[in-house]
Amino acid sequence: MALLPIPTVGEILQEEFLAPLQLSQSDLARAIYVPRAQINAVIHGRHAISARLDLLLCKFFNLSEGYWLRIQDTIALMQARRSVSGLLKKIAPHPAVLHAATVHA
Repeated sequence: MALLPIPTVGEILQEEFLAPLQLSQSDLARAIYVPRAQINAVIHGRHAISARLDLLLCKFFNLSEGYWLRIQDTIALMQARRSVSGLLKKIAPHPAVLHAATVHA
């Protein structure tokens, strides 16, 4: 079964926020006081979301702080999981840690 492509944080910003609100990259950049080139770089996957940019975007879109950073981290985990899936299947939890986890649960 073929896996669906993992979206980038920039694709999510463009398709789920800018397009439905009919905002251009320039509109967003002006509204949050950043260079348009920074927004363009995020959209095209050349720039990661920083904590500063997350705060600005969250304020503008009325989202909880950390929203964009959580999306970015989730995407990174999805990509990593795909790249190491074979290794993950080979690794067994250490017995002592496995026992400790059931005791603390």
